[in-house]
Amino acid sequence: MLRPALALLLGLSLAGKAAWSAPAPEPDPRGPAEAARDVLARAGFSTRILELDRSPRILAEGVRGRCIILAGDWPPHGTFADVYRNLGSRLGTLSFVRHGSVTSEPPKLRALAEFYLWREQRRIGIAAARAPVIAVASTPDCDVQSLGWAG
Repeated sequence: MLRPALALLLGLSLAGKAAWSAPAPEPDPRGPAEAARDVLARAGFSTRILELDRSPRILAEGVRGRCIILAGDWPPHGTFADVYRNLGSRLGTLSFVRHGSVTSEPPKLRALAEFYLWREQRRIGIAAARAPVIAVASTPDCDVQSLGWAG
């Protein structure tokens, strides 16, 4: 009776080590950019996906009248903070969208905890959905709040 239990524990231990030694999955920046493009298109913007040679690599662009918006995936650990702040300062403002809410400051602790939970679930094979934070750089002529980000 003791040997099968030990064998089971050994198997579980080795399976856990194998799962945690797998490379950490990274989010695909295309998904949040395409979601942002869809929101902008529904709001009457002319839209396109920009593929850049530098970070953040993939952005949605929306133009409607004098309003210009660039939007893309904001890694919760702040990897591209300087890049997005530069985009925001060139256009006018930088906002952040998470779960349909628009804020002027990036979400921090909860978004980071959710990201790491998502990453570890993916690492062990659980196909968890991710709720991205979308950084939105816009000109002053834009009303980012009214664009219907939840839909």
